[in-house]
Amino acid sequence: MTDLRTFRLRILETHSRAVIAAVGCPARPVIIPLAGVDFEPTGPDSYQVTMSEELAKEYGLVA
Repeated sequence: MTDLRTFRLRILETHSRAVIAAVGCPARPVIIPLAGVDFEPTGPDSYQVTMSEELAKEYGLVA
């Protein structure tokens, strides 16, 4: 079974196949493809994002 990770991210830009989100402090932009990721809005430009542990590592969200 795949472990899932959930993050709160601020979306900077949206594109047809990916979003650019601000991650960390200080914030750095990260490109997150839409495939395999669930997005739930939590505010005007913030989302709760759920993805597999492997995808989170691939996108640099976890070490």
